Amino acid sequence: MLLRRAGVDIQRFPGESQEYLSMRTLVSAEPDLVLDVGAHHGQFVLDARAAGCNAAAVSFEPGSEAYALLSGRARSLPSWSAVRAAVGKNPGIASLNVAGNAGASSSLLPMLALHEAAAPDATYIGTEPVEVVRLDDWLHHNRPLARRLAVKIDCQGTEQSVLEGLDKRLADVVWLRVELSIRPLYEGSWNWLTASRWLTEQGFHVVGLLPGFGDPSTGEMLQFDGVFTREARL
Repeated sequence: MLLRRAGVDIQRFPGESQEYLSMRTLVSAEPDLVLDVGAHHGQFVLDARAAGCNAAAVSFEPGSEAYALLSGRARSLPSWSAVRAAVGKNPGIASLNVAGNAGASSSLLPMLALHEAAAPDATYIGTEPVEVVRLDDWLHHNRPLARRLAVKIDCQGTEQSVLEGLDKRLADVVWLRVELSIRPLYEGSWNWLTASRWLTEQGFHVVGLLPGFGDPSTGEMLQFDGVFTREARL
């Protein structure tokens, strides 16, 4: 009922789907706080709640249009708050490139030609100033007692900056879902091999892969989501 009030019709996940299995790893990790970075309209938190993860959640979304819908959804459910901000390593004010696909592909980074060719509707149509927050600072001031963090990152090329901004609080992350690029789509973004090696060095291991954005003309997958946990913490 609460989810319907949020304006989303949630259906039970198919028991064998990769999305369902991903959400089961989230529930099994038993986080006390979910950080939803690049929340857009908040679908991830709604899916997590539908799967049985009832931890408090904070969604970060820099785009003004997307945030307007997100904040309304967050107010309709308990223990869910929304913050209008981008997330990165260096706090301050930055220029957000606003994408034409309702802001779903908006980024702090320039978009490369491959992305524009594969998804013409995602081409940038403007910019807007946004606040950038650093997660370790934000947690210190707002959720200092959280000790089992689940972090979902879908921020169009700035994943490395988000993770490095966790600093010492990275050790408190027990579950991570991050969008990874197979081919460069944003200028200066991580590739999946570099990201996977870095996460392995930080003590994470992969427990799931979910197909993502692809080129409809060639069928080539360009991005996927990697799901990571710390085995000793489960």
